[in-house]
Amino acid sequence: MAGCADPKWGVLWGPMRVWEPRIAILLVAGCTTNPAYETGQADGPSTAGETEPTSGPMNGTRGSGDTSPVDGTTTPPTATGSGEGPLDGSTMPTTADTASTDGPVPVVECCAAHPQGGAGCNSDLEVRDCVCASHPECCTAEWTDACAQWVEVLGCGMCGMNAAACCDAETEDCVIPLVRECVCELDPSCCKDGWTELCVLRGIVDCELTMCEPPSNDCCQPGEEGDLGCDDPMIAHCVCVGAMVPACCEEIWNGSCTATAMSNECGCVG
Repeated sequence: MAGCADPKWGVLWGPMRVWEPRIAILLVAGCTTNPAYETGQADGPSTAGETEPTSGPMNGTRGSGDTSPVDGTTTPPTATGSGEGPLDGSTMPTTADTASTDGPVPVVECCAAHPQGGAGCNSDLEVRDCVCASHPECCTAEWTDACAQWVEVLGCGMCGMNAAACCDAETEDCVIPLVRECVCELDPSCCKDGWTELCVLRGIVDCELTMCEPPSNDCCQPGEEGDLGCDDPMIAHCVCVGAMVPACCEEIWNGSCTATAMSNECGCVG
């Protein structure tokens, strides 16, 4: 017989167990949980040889630590943060669902300004490093249109801008805005009267037009007919611009030009 209480006698009836009437019986849904002893009474049974009930559950009751209701209903599960799904039965997103779906890193062309105003480019890392070696702001601040022009002006790569025209005195004008503006600010005649050898020299020395090939004749030796300027742009600049002898760069590099290079401490030693 399952342990149940007789409300008339206050006695707990159960298999092989009889308890004193002095024990208070808790009635829950017609069946008892573990009996509660009266205050001040000694624990355990009063009859010798009887065994005190353990804390385990009796039929129809709940045991120690069991949090489920005694009426047979089910307690809803409690979220514990163990990674189990939501209590409403819906599906939680998986790692794959929440992973980034941005895809590959977009290509940022070195021959144009960064479309989002970011720093650097990635279409050609060698070109980028070449430009940023001279202009670190292109990689630390923003890859601007000027940075894109530096690609050809510095001889780091080709972008179809025809920067080579800036190295040719026979052209009507230099087509690279960066170089043209720099040179013409120093010598307005380069934009008014034409792009001369002196303008090319200014571009090389003053405006970083390093892609240009200098003449092959020695600056410290007189040149031959047709030798305009000399092989060292800095010496040529010192003579043609600094000493104001433009004919040495626009007509012929002769003995007079060499003498000027020596006397003006432009780099030639007599």
